[in-house]
Amino acid sequence: MVMKKRIFLISHGRLAEGMANALGMLVGDIGELQTFGLMPGEAPETIASAIEQVILQNPEDRVFVVADLLCGSVSNAATRLVQYPNVRMFNGMNLAFVTSLSFAGAEVSDEELEEMLAEARGGLSMVKPVDLAETADEDDIL
Repeated sequence: MVMKKRIFLISHGRLAEGMANALGMLVGDIGELQTFGLMPGEAPETIASAIEQVILQNPEDRVFVVADLLCGSVSNAATRLVQYPNVRMFNGMNLAFVTSLSFAGAEVSDEELEEMLAEARGGLSMVKPVDLAETADEDDIL
């Protein structure tokens, strides 16, 4: 049987849904992608339980859970899912990482996942105004 890749984006509010929408604009339909957003009055454990049911029903599949915030209630509830050997979980969801993950195969190694995380972190930067008079040559004109 061929191993399938399942990606779960989980967040507070509608961030996961928006991330999936943005991902779709960049890469199109990636198949087994599901989103869960915790809304006011809901329990984060319901998200973790729903994902766990998919894991238990599909033990041969590789499952990637991407949460919005380290130590957030959604992430904390889902952390127990890493007890399953076919599950990898990540915190600090961003579009660069989710895009890389969408292109990765189900058999992606932990080392490759770490490289993808490092690349995604590297894309996070602060943009500051630059005094063009100090850095541009006289021949450089905007």
